[in-house]
Parts: sequence; structure tokens; C-alpha cells
Amino acid sequence: MKKINSIRQVELAYIAGILDGEGCIRSQKYIQREKETFGLSVCIVNSNLEMLLYVQNSLEMGKIRKKKRLPGHNFQVYEWYCSQGEIVSFLEAVLPYLHVKDRQAKLAIQFRSRAERGLGYIPSKNRYYQKTTMFGKTLSVEERRIRKNIYTEMRGLNSDNHSHWKTWKG
Repeated sequence: MKKINSIRQVELAYIAGILDGEGCIRSQKYIQREKETFGLSVCIVNSNLEMLLYVQNSLEMGKIRKKKRLPGHNFQVYEWYCSQGEIVSFLEAVLPYLHVKDRQAKLAIQFRSRAERGLGYIPSKNRYYQKTTMFGKTLSVEERRIRKNIYTEMRGLNSDNHSHWKTWKG
């Protein structure tokens, strides 16, 4: 994988613009064994495969998949997405150039950084969790609260109410 630092700033700014306009940074909530857990995804969806290949080749990260065509839609749509391990380095690289999704990016970086460092895990007393969770540990109540707060704030930012957008002074 190419070091993102070696990409020219103008390319990162262009990719940030694509993410601002065509991308999505979101947190999802899942219920596992009667407990809430949260995940992240970062993607760019577009009918222009060439643009998504540019993003993928410039960053040397992410994957592209063909999305199922919805009834009544004339164009095939594709999705570029990055893995959980790539989210932080990607978002940190484009963050200085984001205008619309800068707060979502900061929240996603905070979320993934905590997860990558294993913060908030405590020893599990449940034998099943000892085998299936990170190193036999489960999330603490406090860590679940932190992740739920990030999820809730990001969900609000991604709602139809875009009044949170900062005014761009270009």
C-alpha cells in the first residue's frame, strides 16, 4: 500500500471533494447477543467507475464492488469502500480538505482509534464471550456508552437536516 503521505495535496483535496459530495461516513448499530454493538463504514458510491478506480489507484487502498441496480434506475452504480484497518489513515489524509463531512470524519477517527487500541475492553465472565470476543474480553459499559454517543451524533449529522454544514469560505 502506498503511503498516503506521498500523494500530492491536490489529489487528496480532489478525493476529499468526492467524499464530501458522493461519499458516506456512517456508524451502524447491531444487536449481538442482546447487546448493542457499533461499527463504521466509509464509502463513495457513483455510476462513474473510472472516478472510483482513480480513488482506489491513487490511494492504493479500498475495494470497488458493483451495486445491485434498483428498479427504475438507468445507470449501473459502483461503490468504493475501505476496510476497517484503512479508515483512520484515509480519513486523516483527507480531513484537512473536507468541508461537509469533517465532523463525521473526526468522529469516525475517534471511534476507530479507540477500537484499534483495544480501549474499553474488560475480561468477560461469560465462557462464550471468552472465545468469541477480542482476546476473551467484552466492551465495558462505559465504552458502549462512548460508542453509542458517537453513533448518535453521527446519525444526527447524516440526517436530512443539513443545517450543521459549515459555511465554506473559499
